[in-house]
This record gives sequence, structure tokens and C-alpha cells, in this order.
Amino acid sequence: LSVTALPALPDVLETLSREAALRCAPDGTVRWADARAARLLALTEGGRLHDALLPGSEEKARRLLAGGAAGVVRDWELQLRDAHGEPQTVRF
Repeated sequence: LSVTALPALPDVLETLSREAALRCAPDGTVRWADARAARLLALTEGGRLHDALLPGSEEKARRLLAGGAAGVVRDWELQLRDAHGEPQTVRF
């Protein structure tokens, strides 16, 4: 009889999740990022949101950051490169 350990359910769910959390300064510097932001978008504390932007998304990102500095931002999409360099639409 052979017994194989299965990963814990929270670890499996973490791997499957496509949600990430970031907190950025108004200039786009990442002040905090969860593990999923690092895994999915390669964004970590001290990094810059602008480094993940696809060309042409700069103005929209500036407006997102300004809106976030003034309050809560909802229903906002931004074009970013994922951790593999592939384009992704990210919803905030």
C-alpha cells in the first residue's frame, strides 16, 4: 500500500485563484502585493505598476492611480503583461 500526500485544500485554491491584491502609491510604486500578484503579474513591493503596463495604457493607469488616491476604484480595466509577458486585461 502506497500513500501519497495531497496538497492542502487552501494551497490548491491559491494556485487556482486568478485574483490578486495590490496597494500602490500615486506614482505607481507597489507598496504592498499579495502572493498572487507576484505569481500572476510579477508585481511585488517596491516594483512599479508601470513596468507591467502594455503600451498605450499609461494614461488610463495614471487615471486609475489618481482615482485610487482619492477613494475606492471599481469596474476599471487595465491592460497589463502577466508574469510570463503575455497581455492580460486586469479588472480593478
